[in-house]
Amino acid sequence: MTHYIFIFSLIIFSAASFATKRESADVILKGLAAKVCEKSGPDCEIIKRRCPRMVPMPNTCIVREYFDLEVAKERCGVDTYMTCYQDNIRFQGKALHEFTLPNQGKPILKRAFKECGPVGYYQVKSSELKNIEWAIIGVMNSVMEQAELHPPTYQDSKAFFECLVGVK
Repeated sequence: MTHYIFIFSLIIFSAASFATKRESADVILKGLAAKVCEKSGPDCEIIKRRCPRMVPMPNTCIVREYFDLEVAKERCGVDTYMTCYQDNIRFQGKALHEFTLPNQGKPILKRAFKECGPVGYYQVKSSELKNIEWAIIGVMNSVMEQAELHPPTYQDSKAFFECLVGVK
């Protein structure tokens, strides 16, 4: 399961096959995407920059980014949430570009995902965030065959990245 959560955003942004399946699943979150963008106020512009229209699953992307922003507020507080949110994005990129991609096809990648998969998971406290998390999971489970995702889906990417690079 942990490997699936790491590629969560890759599926949202990928342009691979199953486009029709992704698009029809993504429509389920259209109303929620509009609602969370409106609720997020000025942060909606940040979310929209992270989720350009050409993304194959724009509604899922918007809802996921809103979820990540709100989790950052829950974890780090309203005064420092943006730093927390940006750090998580930065370390997701580092995990992908500095570890996952260079180690494709190597035994260390499988070992690292096995050892580090559960590292840094955060169980959301807010019932609103739990509902949003389940909405995202529902869409992703319908797109990813045999995924069976379940909470928690938020992962502290810095803790995850530090674990990955420590695997020998």
